[in-house]
Amino acid sequence: MCIGAALFFMISSKVSSLIKNSNFCFGLIICSLWGAMSFRSMEEFWPHYMNQHSRPATRRWHFVGTLCSMLCLVYTVLFNKWFVIFVPVLGYGLAWYSHFFVEGNVPATFGHPFWSLLCDFKMFGLMLTGQMDREIKRLGKRPVLQVY
Repeated sequence: MCIGAALFFMISSKVSSLIKNSNFCFGLIICSLWGAMSFRSMEEFWPHYMNQHSRPATRRWHFVGTLCSMLCLVYTVLFNKWFVIFVPVLGYGLAWYSHFFVEGNVPATFGHPFWSLLCDFKMFGLMLTGQMDREIKRLGKRPVLQVY
């Protein structure tokens, strides 16, 4: 319990310092503008999603979060239905941590929750099969969103 309280305090103090940072507030404004953009397909959204996940550490945090969510879901089905609460907590918690503290941006989930979830699973699959590096090269180091 004491470790949980210390972790909560550490994260909340980091988040409050981020909010005070003007770049973070600018990021929230940009995120709301991105949310206004409509994507017609996952293929249109994918370059934007990858731009939001340009650092390898961000992608690794997402991989771990998705894996933990899947394991929690299996545990929920097999043993304890109340464990389902940890599926989104672990998945989004680890992913959002990587956006705020590693990548320094706002999660794509805030503007496009459906496309973001699908792309997260796509990224997980590419990382699991060892094809992520090839995809990064295909899109370029920092893919740019093409506005139509």
